[in-house]
Amino acid sequence: MGDFALLDAVVGDCSPGDAAASRQTLVTGSATIDTKGSWAVVVASTGEPVDGFLLCFAANIDTSAAQRGCLVDVGIAPVGGAAGTESVIVADMLYAQHTGFTNAWIPRQVPKGYRISVRLAGSTASQAARIGIITVAGGMAGLDGAMSSVTYGAVAAGSTGAVLTTATVVNTKSVWTVLSASMSHAARWISVFAGGPATATNTAAFALIDVGYGAAGLEVPYLRDLPMDISLTEQSRFCPVTVPFSAPAGTRLVARYQATSIAVTAKPALTVVTYG
Repeated sequence: MGDFALLDAVVGDCSPGDAAASRQTLVTGSATIDTKGSWAVVVASTGEPVDGFLLCFAANIDTSAAQRGCLVDVGIAPVGGAAGTESVIVADMLYAQHTGFTNAWIPRQVPKGYRISVRLAGSTASQAARIGIITVAGGMAGLDGAMSSVTYGAVAAGSTGAVLTTATVVNTKSVWTVLSASMSHAARWISVFAGGPATATNTAAFALIDVGYGAAGLEVPYLRDLPMDISLTEQSRFCPVTVPFSAPAGTRLVARYQATSIAVTAKPALTVVTYG
């Protein structure tokens, strides 16, 4: 039997949540659509240096016959700092027309003695979501957390992500959509967030998403066949994916999909976050 290395990761601070409702922290967008709302404190104080955290989305934001999207930021500030002084450490993670619970691993460092807050912009005025955070210290799978992040594909109008080029044949991959012609920073990790199309009504479909890199005509799929489904009642289900990704600045970042329908109302939207 082989030997297995022990991980030194330690689960740390958990979000305070809404104990009175036995739910996670309520985060509400601005009364102005597509505008970030106020920061909601999710972790009051990090008790030790953090190498990453699990971001837990715990609310349905789907509504039949309505486009419901939101772009979520995570920010930090020293404990005791004035309200609203958070610095964004991860921006514009797409959470669109989702139903049910979903979690995302965010490999981003946070110093000890900082609060962690969340805010969002919604395609509907005062869009709300329930969000929690569980921090982890000591690395994850032997990898240290990142010091920076860059988001590609976010679209402020509609609080959505890059809408992929429509597939022309059922169950056949579309052409690549460019998320970044030239990445601004080198990366060590990558996260993918996907949601339903930015349309008021959807077409039911199952989809598989690829994220890749490379020059035009020489694209290489890196993450293949990430599953997603979209319903007629404007619900979508997708589990965000975070994996190691070693790429230099200047890398061309792309995505494509295939689906059981080629309708425009059945194609995914997505944002991608890289960490360095």
